Amino acid sequence: MVRLTWLDRSHGFLAVETGRPGERTREATPLMCHRLHFAAGRGSCLMVERQFFTTYTAVLFDAGFRPRHRIPLNGIPSRTRVSPDGRHAAITVFVSGHSYADSLFSTETSIVDTDTGGLIVANMEELPVVRDGQPFYSLDFNFWGVTFAADGDRFFATLGTGGVMYLVEGSL
Repeated sequence: MVRLTWLDRSHGFLAVETGRPGERTREATPLMCHRLHFAAGRGSCLMVERQFFTTYTAVLFDAGFRPRHRIPLNGIPSRTRVSPDGRHAAITVFVSGHSYADSLFSTETSIVDTDTGGLIVANMEELPVVRDGQPFYSLDFNFWGVTFAADGDRFFATLGTGGVMYLVEGSL
C-alpha cells in the first residue's frame, strides 16, 4: 500500500501494489490520504479536503478500501496508527502550528474504535498521567506518535511538556 505522489491526477490517492519484483502494478483506490496506516484488514486515512474552506477528516476503511466511518478532525493531520488487531486507530492532528519544530505547536491525539467509529479517547490530554508514582500534569501537555502493542490494548506515545519529551505507556 502506497500513497501516490506522481504529479498527475492520481496524486495523493492510496494505491495497492501487487505482483512480484520487476512485475509490480499499482492500482489506485478511491481514497485520497494525507496520512494513512493499515493493519488486520482495517485502515485509517487522514484526509485534507481543500474546497472553499479546508476541512480535515479521518476515514476508517475496510480491507476492500470501502469507507466505514468518517470522523471530522480539529486540525491538520499529523499521524495515524491502527492497532495490530485492527480494533483501534490513533489519530494525531495539529490544532495549532504546522510541525513539531514550531515552538508553539499543539496537538490533539484521539483513539477510536474502528468497528463503530466512536471515540474511545477524545483527547489523550484528558487521560491521567503518573510519573514516579505521583500525578503529573501540565497545561502544555502534547501527545503524539501512538504505537500499539501486539495485544491492541496497550499503547505507547510521546508526551511533550516543558521542552522535555517522555515515553508514556497506557492501556485501553
